Amino acid sequence: MVMEFNLLPYREARRMRQRAQFFRFLVLSCAVGLFGAFVVAVVFDSLLVQQRDSNDLSKAEIKILDVKIKQAATLQKDIAELKKRKQALDDLQFERFLPVHLMNALTAHLPDGILLTKVLQSPEGISISGDALSSDSVFEWMTQLTQKSDFFSKPELLEMRLGNSDGGSSLKTPIFRFGLRVKLQTTATATTTSTSPGPPKAPLKPVVE
Repeated sequence: MVMEFNLLPYREARRMRQRAQFFRFLVLSCAVGLFGAFVVAVVFDSLLVQQRDSNDLSKAEIKILDVKIKQAATLQKDIAELKKRKQALDDLQFERFLPVHLMNALTAHLPDGILLTKVLQSPEGISISGDALSSDSVFEWMTQLTQKSDFFSKPELLEMRLGNSDGGSSLKTPIFRFGLRVKLQTTATATTTSTSPGPPKAPLKPVVE
């Protein structure tokens, strides 16, 4: 007698188990994928937020730097204006006391035996007239004017003639009446040492008055 076994229910149960296992694996895989996508999205969103905050901070710092640059430019402009005003005040002060400075400079190294009788300022320079006991003292003074003063340059002897003093004594003392002209340095160059233009011109031949 042959025994027969029905394996259909066993195979069906095994297929059901495999199908259930497959669905569980599929659901688990989907869950893992969704979780991974969520983590990636959160990380990228955090990075984007950080980058956005960094960009906003950079923009704010750039605006601050722009304001500081504008303030620096304004400050430099104000400093330049103050320098111009100070220079104008210095020039005004210089012009105000120019006659005093000129007379001090003219007489600072005036040799003995020279008497100044007239000093005139003109666009060509300073015209000076005077009397001297000797012509050498006049040329010595002309050299001193340019070498030891910052106000004058290019001395030019205009005349040199022999005359007599106007003293009350009957004995007239011979003197040299001279006239010369010097260039006046500008306010910008008056504070610097002027270069010596060399020795003055040769003396003119005295003319008896």
